[in-house]
Amino acid sequence: MAGPADEDVAEARRQQRNARTRARRAQESEPEAQARREAGRARARIRRGQHTESEAQARRQTARERTAARRAAETSEQREESLRRNRERTRARRAGQSRTEGPRESPKLRAATERARASNRASMQRTRQAESTPDRITRLEASRVSMQQRRADATTPERHERQDSNRRSTEAARAEENTPLRDARREADRNATRGARAEEITPAREARRDLDRLSTQRSRDAQDTPTRNARQRSDGQARTASRQLFPPLPESSPSFRDLGMVHIECSHCKALHFVQERIVSSSAARPMFSTCCAKGKLSLPLLTDPPALLRSLLIDDTPRARRFRKNIRAYNSALSMASVVAKWVNRGPGTSNFNPTMTMQGEMYHYMGPMMPSEGRAPSFASFYIHDTDYGTQTRTRLGGASTRLEDTLLMQLTHMLHECNPYVQTVLSMREWAQSPQPNTPAPYQMVIHADRRPSHEHVRRYNGPEASEVAALIPGNEDGEIWRRDIVVRRRGTLNSNGNEVLDPISVSHRAYDPLSYVLLFPNGRDGWYPELRFSSDDDGRRTKITPMMYYGWHLFERAGEFSTILHAARLFQQYLVDQFCKVEAERLSYLRHNQTQLRAADYTSLRDSLGDSGRAEDEADAVRAGRLFILPSTYIGGDRYMRQQMHDIIAISNQIGHPDIFLTMTCNPSWPEITRPLLPNQTPQDRPDLCARVFRLKMKDLISLVINEEVFGTVVAH
Repeated sequence: MAGPADEDVAEARRQQRNARTRARRAQESEPEAQARREAGRARARIRRGQHTESEAQARRQTARERTAARRAAETSEQREESLRRNRERTRARRAGQSRTEGPRESPKLRAATERARASNRASMQRTRQAESTPDRITRLEASRVSMQQRRADATTPERHERQDSNRRSTEAARAEENTPLRDARREADRNATRGARAEEITPAREARRDLDRLSTQRSRDAQDTPTRNARQRSDGQARTASRQLFPPLPESSPSFRDLGMVHIECSHCKALHFVQERIVSSSAARPMFSTCCAKGKLSLPLLTDPPALLRSLLIDDTPRARRFRKNIRAYNSALSMASVVAKWVNRGPGTSNFNPTMTMQGEMYHYMGPMMPSEGRAPSFASFYIHDTDYGTQTRTRLGGASTRLEDTLLMQLTHMLHECNPYVQTVLSMREWAQSPQPNTPAPYQMVIHADRRPSHEHVRRYNGPEASEVAALIPGNEDGEIWRRDIVVRRRGTLNSNGNEVLDPISVSHRAYDPLSYVLLFPNGRDGWYPELRFSSDDDGRRTKITPMMYYGWHLFERAGEFSTILHAARLFQQYLVDQFCKVEAERLSYLRHNQTQLRAADYTSLRDSLGDSGRAEDEADAVRAGRLFILPSTYIGGDRYMRQQMHDIIAISNQIGHPDIFLTMTCNPSWPEITRPLLPNQTPQDRPDLCARVFRLKMKDLISLVINEEVFGTVVAH
């Protein structure tokens, strides 16, 4: 066993050996020193390549401890000198070999080098995975500071050399990538860039853009002719690829912030969209849309092709077709089986001669009259179909007045068309035959009932079948009402008069399936059902929303689709009336939900409720509201409601008090001559015939304007809005 004396002798020998080594190395020339170091590194790589994982970890831990002890004993001058020598050795090594070529290594040495690098990468990955968040932040910050210091000390040739080396390294690494790795890297780069830019402040953003411009200019100035030509060809190909989403515009169309064409198909329902209508989380290359079919959850059948007569009247450019489209509301009113009661407002000059759009004031009601009018009353609506065709046609032509007198021949043809294809008209005709035939076992009074839900009990709720004449209505003898539900439509046999001498009409519920086909026979000549509460999603796997809302149902029909002829989009002024009517239905359903969920809504802040009752919030104000009728609360999320408007006002006042008066009050109007509106118009249409298209374009333009002001800061930095 060695004693203390032996250890002292061994330590003395080590010191003598180290002294001889230092003396020998002091006499070496620089080439000899480099050759010795390279040979030592080669031996170390071979030796380390033969280590087991545990031996490698022990060696690295010992090296880390030795390095930490040595650096802890260094003075600041020694540390700077050490860093300088390291930089010089690194530059010399990089100048002597490129990473792609490498030194002339033997196969054994090359394999050992690769094993050592792989081991180092694995070790570094394990170390960083074990890091805590504070340690990681400290390390990254130290690395950034060190890199900034090194780059600040580098000379221009050194910087160019480093950049060239980085480019070669990047090119070599990307040349070895496969498609999944490349896509993953690009996505990670995009996410990192978005995150970094989202945290930028305005001065930092401007500085980054200036540096990017300078860097781009320098790199392009340094390019030789072949490289420059290749770059220009690549840029041209990229521009051509990006323009495929936006076909070329007519020469007369302004190109500033043009939205392009309505030609992007929804992958689920084939509805045509602007590419800007995609949801935010999707890309322009693979757009997804939610306004048409809720990303595939909603699936409705396409509209049935209309009869040839109606189709030609909607699209032809003949004088007869143009007159029909001009007076299409009058024709629909003359042929419909239900009456529409609303106050239409003229908003143009003189309030009578110019009214390109439909404007309604108050509420809209739909009524169903009797099958036969009261004594001394002229037939109207459904009762027309009880009389013979000639009498009904002659009476209808007088409904439009002198300015919109209807054509007898055309009205006769449309009536015969509905006799052949409309199940509701066929049902009324069947009722007429039944009423005219002797029925000894049936009491004289009878009534026709159109049930709110015609679906038989054994049928699935998601079936969308076209109604048959035997399905849409039932004749109930006598005055029994046991089979009549609250939403059913009741058609009396004979009309009755009220105390004012007016004929009593039965209202049609907005949630009745026949609400649309009875009122808009020219839009749904085949009697297609409208929205009703029993409709369900075609796919409700999430289990959260199974019912189809009116907004979703009618939104589906406002998009063009390949292979579908939409009578709705071709109906000109009748389309405008239909839109107003259906949005009233949407609002009615929303208000119905709020009315039946007052218990949850009353849990809201009562201060807001007191504000909505009056500025003073007095108890007598609430009492007055209750005495006037049952009190219902509209939440602040209901757009246009009292609490919504008050909340907007409070926000404006709070911003003004905190920041000051606004600098810009910006308004925006829709231009019907925008190329995005005029290009997608169907033949023989004007912008006034397509309020859906005008609304979509205006919304996209408005979002673009908001982005221009807030994100691109064309007026300067936006503090509040």
